Amino acid sequence: MMHSGYSKRPVPKDLVNVVNFDAPTTYNGYKENGQLVTEDNGSVLTLFTHSNQEDFASLELLQRKFAKNFGRQDMMQCLPLLWYEIAKPKSRVEQVVNMLSAKSVQQEKVLEFKKQLVSNKSLKEYFKNNP
Repeated sequence: MMHSGYSKRPVPKDLVNVVNFDAPTTYNGYKENGQLVTEDNGSVLTLFTHSNQEDFASLELLQRKFAKNFGRQDMMQCLPLLWYEIAKPKSRVEQVVNMLSAKSVQQEKVLEFKKQLVSNKSLKEYFKNNP
């Protein structure tokens, strides 16, 4: 799921990973993103270029705050990546997000609801007893 820490989009209840394409600039911004992750082994991944020294300085400060507040050095790590390795998946995610319309989301919700209705034991029993 793509998420920019300041978006007001509804968040799925089974969110495992958050990917930021814009770096949150505050400790609370990162903390909020981390709180979205529902899995113990989930993560928050932030992509930025080394040419943006302001983001880099903010991330170094955040690393120190995480280490101080949680007593762990591994809470936040910088991993070097080649941008062209990230560009293809990013553009694919953007394509998928752009393809989602309110109508397609509504159709998926209706389909999921129908599946739940069909598999509901109480309803099966009810319709068995009340054809």
